[in-house]
Amino acid sequence: MLVAAGNPELRILAEAPKTKVFGVLAPVATLEHLLLMYLYSDQPKHLADLATIVRSGKADLSRIEGTLAEIHPEAIPDWRRKVATARAPVVAPPRPGRRRR
Repeated sequence: MLVAAGNPELRILAEAPKTKVFGVLAPVATLEHLLLMYLYSDQPKHLADLATIVRSGKADLSRIEGTLAEIHPEAIPDWRRKVATARAPVVAPPRPGRRRR
């Protein structure tokens, strides 16, 4: 993980539960932590991962909004937009049929 000088990354590292990975205790991000990190990214893969986690129903979305209210309240509208898009994705139109020559 790239750690910048921002609060979200530091908070994630501080809160991440420790789990044994290959015999070593290491902090592991929760689904909520991943969603928080994906919120700050516009990379297509991260947006797709955010949508997959949101649609899985396994993450506590209200917890993330509460965290944002504490550390970055101006990001809440973007968070809500990304969650709404994840829940009801825009479907691409069907491809046109092949042209006949």
